[in-house]
Amino acid sequence: MTAPTRYIAAYVPKHFDEDVAADLAVRWLRQQACSGELLVACDYVSQASDLPRRLQGAAVVAPRRRTSRYGRGNAVVAIWADGRTRELAEARAVDGALCVIEGYDDDVIGWAVRTDAVNLAQPDVPPDLPDLAPEARKAVDFILSYGGYKNFSGGTEKEQVVRSLRQMLSAGHRPTPEALQLYAVASGKAGHRGVQRLLTLYEGVLQGRQFRDYARRLI
Repeated sequence: MTAPTRYIAAYVPKHFDEDVAADLAVRWLRQQACSGELLVACDYVSQASDLPRRLQGAAVVAPRRRTSRYGRGNAVVAIWADGRTRELAEARAVDGALCVIEGYDDDVIGWAVRTDAVNLAQPDVPPDLPDLAPEARKAVDFILSYGGYKNFSGGTEKEQVVRSLRQMLSAGHRPTPEALQLYAVASGKAGHRGVQRLLTLYEGVLQGRQFRDYARRLI
């Protein structure tokens, strides 16, 4: 599951020069009341040497190098971060602040909506999700409430998700995979693994793939 949203959030949108983005992030973090350290969260510790100049020297945390050394209240910058790294950054930012620098292949809008994050490039413009029809939203809400809290890892979640997605398509509701993914992230009802699993199943249903349940029976 996702970490509780108990931190102040902001983000720098993509297409910014990395040094400019890092400067915006650090300046914003210094304005927040954080009692902990300045941390940088990225996918791999080996990326530390490639960090923008403003982030050089900060402690680096990464999913494959988990440590309990850092307590709460930290000022965290997440850069070049996938969903798993962003979850780690959230955990380290509890009672502190988190600024995500969006990469070219990232889309942080779902997270930004969930956390009410400030767009540091346009502070007066709130993040907005792609349109999702009310009927499609209702179907996705049901799916997320059924198994999202376990990241759809239970014995019957796969069957229920596949059937519900097929019913949604049969009713004429066909959101794009991106819209479904962002909505699921924004809901906070599933973690990174759960959202990725839901997206994989949805793309398979769109393609007409056959699925099997835990007993290898066709769904």
